[in-house]
Amino acid sequence: MSDRESPFAAWIGRKETVEDTLDPMQAAKAAATLGGAVPAAGDPLPPLWHWFYFLPKAPQDGLGEDGHPEK
Repeated sequence: MSDRESPFAAWIGRKETVEDTLDPMQAAKAAATLGGAVPAAGDPLPPLWHWFYFLPKAPQDGLGEDGHPEK
């Protein structure tokens, strides 16, 4: 299947840039949920913990039927 035939073709080449502050409280919440130690300031986050950051922010009336921000 070529890129043009892919169901994701409309997304290929698109970019979204999001900035966020790495709040230590969010890492503490992740550690409480998943177990393990809270990373110290300046330590790298454990793998995949970046998913707790860079979350979309939209007002209620800006959400689509699926609960995500409308495009």
